[in-house]
Amino acid sequence: MAPNLAILSIPAYFVLTLAPHMYAASIAMKDKGPSNYDHRNPRAANYLENMRKQLAPADFARWERAEAAHHNGNENYALYAATVLASVLADTTATKTGVLGLLAGGMSAETRTFVLSYFASRILYTFVYIATSDNRKTFIRTIVYFTGVGLCFQQFVRAATILGN
Repeated sequence: MAPNLAILSIPAYFVLTLAPHMYAASIAMKDKGPSNYDHRNPRAANYLENMRKQLAPADFARWERAEAAHHNGNENYALYAATVLASVLADTTATKTGVLGLLAGGMSAETRTFVLSYFASRILYTFVYIATSDNRKTFIRTIVYFTGVGLCFQQFVRAATILGN
């Protein structure tokens, strides 16, 4: 039996959220190298100020945006995981009642489309977040963010409809 790819997308999303953090670390180590990068307590009160002193202003701004994109990904992890679980439950219920056949990988076409679309929105969001330094263009990030949230809400409505029948 093939694994349920929607369920496997949950840890894959966690890995995806690490990408901007790893990019931020590469910015922080750019001139010093990994052996000189002090990451004993990255949430210390003076860590941010130390990074500001250590990096050129443009690098510091990019580092901050990369870390913020990482934190945003973590903040959205619960919404994504809950959406996937609701979708899988709905797919399983619909299959048992004969409403829906599952694709290979144990998910419906709707769930597959959601997973791929959400990942695309998060990748685009992360890229736009890190790359956008002009405040007048940050609305693009907001649009992409709410597109992803809208995809989740759409799946919740779909799941609620299937499970309500």
